[in-house]
Amino acid sequence: MIATKELPLIQYGKFKLHLNDLADFFFHIYRNQGASEAKLVSVTGLGANKVENFRYYLRDLGLLIPGKYTPTPLGELVYEYDPRFIEEFTQWVLLYNWSKRTGNPVLHFFLNEVASEVNLDGLETLFLYWAKSNNYKSDYQDDTIKGLVKRTKEALTDNDAFSGLNVIREVEPRLLRGEPYNVHPLLVAYILYDNRSTQQHSIAIDHLLQEHGNIGKFFGYDTRMLENKLGELVNLDIIKRVQVANLNMIEFKEADNALAFVEKYYVEYT
Repeated sequence: MIATKELPLIQYGKFKLHLNDLADFFFHIYRNQGASEAKLVSVTGLGANKVENFRYYLRDLGLLIPGKYTPTPLGELVYEYDPRFIEEFTQWVLLYNWSKRTGNPVLHFFLNEVASEVNLDGLETLFLYWAKSNNYKSDYQDDTIKGLVKRTKEALTDNDAFSGLNVIREVEPRLLRGEPYNVHPLLVAYILYDNRSTQQHSIAIDHLLQEHGNIGKFFGYDTRMLENKLGELVNLDIIKRVQVANLNMIEFKEADNALAFVEKYYVEYT
């Protein structure tokens, strides 16, 4: 979803993001594609509210088509190769999709707008200011924003969710960016290409450090780490380094697409 003044933020019915629970639910969706909500309530034994909000989670993680209980192409790949969401590669892919503005705006804000650390008590205030400036609905009468901040922090620090990726460290009362764990070159390639339009054939390396949603911002890389990761992609013949005037650029392979790198990882490394 894109939360705007017409389409508000959600806090997932106050349900925590637990990967095992979502994997169980995704199994039932895959076996009952296109089923109604009532059907899924029946086959899962879950209440209607939980079914609806688990669908929102899977949608925002990139696995379900919006408005349907039907897997996306990414969902098809994940179900085929890692239906329990065990691989760190899979968890990174899910987290990346959740961090898009169309997924979880709080997570998008934290990864793209917070330099290195923030007081937890101040995160809600900072996000609210940013949301107002970016056309998000912010005039709630309940605890929607507080709840989404809480769900996001829990997902990044909970052993049942994404804590193993070390996206953040919690040193009360602060949240700090962590050193990303187990970042495979094909994961970097997936994110890099997912952010490209079909008309864009190159980009300056300096821009990758600033471009929202891309590998520089998403992983919190400095120039040295970004150069190292791009070097890995050059060695794999995924990109090419070029010099244009005074700009260090990378060129993309026109035939490649983002999902191809996800499939390549599963086929060759699992």
